[in-house]
Amino acid sequence: SNINPYKKQLNQIDLKFIAENPNSYLSPFLLNQQFLIYKLENDSVKFYYNRFSSNIQTSWSGIIIVKELKRKENSTIGHKAQNFETLDINNNTINLSSFEGRSCVLLDFWASWCVPCREANPHLKLLYKKYNPKGFEIIAISEDADKKAWAKAIIQDSTTRWHHVLGAKNLSSPNEDDIMNKYENRPIPMQFLIDKNGIIIGKWIGQSKENEDDLDKKLKEVFGF
Repeated sequence: SNINPYKKQLNQIDLKFIAENPNSYLSPFLLNQQFLIYKLENDSVKFYYNRFSSNIQTSWSGIIIVKELKRKENSTIGHKAQNFETLDINNNTINLSSFEGRSCVLLDFWASWCVPCREANPHLKLLYKKYNPKGFEIIAISEDADKKAWAKAIIQDSTTRWHHVLGAKNLSSPNEDDIMNKYENRPIPMQFLIDKNGIIIGKWIGQSKENEDDLDKKLKEVFGF
């Protein structure tokens, strides 16, 4: 679009400011924008962050950068999936590590208000029906703050057969143990495929036919059909 050249120019201005002002509290704020909104690569974020003074590194924006870097690195294909234990929608305890050795697990970050997330459900239901008897499980991790809307969407979409948990016990104040703080989870929908050894073998952002086809391919590789 016509705005793209200007956006690129503005990004370069921001990065120049960040590089030249490692003691400014504005620098980590701008770096956060580059990281979260404009998808600056991890290595570049680390480069700029490491040049900040200690006061800037430990500022509110600096701490957010560290947490987001950790989430992104934890969510890389080939990494061991971060374990979590929480209560599901039926108040049963669910522990990710308990699936190791017996199940291939898809983590599906979604929300009831996310239209693309819910548009992905018909395809997921087909995959669940095909592969669940062979050891395929889905853990849907909701970013809903409204628990009634969350429960209603699950019933409306007929996805009650798989596991449903909340990304954070308190969405307005998530803590370190919440699933949302263990994985990259924006934008939604975002999905991670974890093999029986607990290793992340697939990652998809957004809802598209291309992503669906790639997930199909991965599951065929895992299950052989």
